Amino acid sequence: MADTWYEDSMQSREDALIGRFGPFSPAGRVFKPQDASWDIKLPGFAFLRFPLTDTRAFWLYVTHGLAQPLNAQDFKEGKAGGLSDSGFGVEFALATSVEEAWPFRMLEALSSYAVSSSKPVLPYHRIPSGDLLENAPGGHLLALEAPGYATAVDTLSGKFHIVHLVGITGAEAERAKQLEGVEGSKILECVLHRLGVGCITDRRRTCLTQLSEFDSTWRACAGEPPEEPTGDRKKPFWSIW
Repeated sequence: MADTWYEDSMQSREDALIGRFGPFSPAGRVFKPQDASWDIKLPGFAFLRFPLTDTRAFWLYVTHGLAQPLNAQDFKEGKAGGLSDSGFGVEFALATSVEEAWPFRMLEALSSYAVSSSKPVLPYHRIPSGDLLENAPGGHLLALEAPGYATAVDTLSGKFHIVHLVGITGAEAERAKQLEGVEGSKILECVLHRLGVGCITDRRRTCLTQLSEFDSTWRACAGEPPEEPTGDRKKPFWSIW
């Protein structure tokens, strides 16, 4: 009897994602990467697209294959609970408010970086992507800690996490860079949620730093007290004596 560990792992992951996000679209169809070398690097690597639902106000695009076990032994250990992660331990995701084609190209580039680099892409990391936002060159992708849905997924071959990324402008990234480590990214993620961006990448949106409420929202997310109003203050009536 043939060993079907590869197919079983792929199907288990697909079933887990469907259980989390609902049926993908078109039904039964995956989207293949543009680079044919994926057939050698990671056979079966593809993308899934999940449409809007009554409870999810965005289209979701998810890689399908980075969490694939590298061999039969990894699959068996993951199935037995001996490994905490399946494959690379991640799948990447992007969201848009309307159906788009560009997320597939972005996810493929990001996946290629992750596979070829020894550096993992983790929540709060910022990845340069200069032409991502049409109205604000110099943008980045920000990996979110809390995109608004559960990111840990259990499968037959072990666990993986969905690393959801959202587009940010160059100015937003520069504000985050003013703080050491990931502190700026933590605050920026909070700002994105409070000012209505959330986990959705809108390539044509306005840079948040241009909004009058940006600074006050940043201070609130950073746990800082509101800024004191400036300008001349009216003197108390007793000061005239």
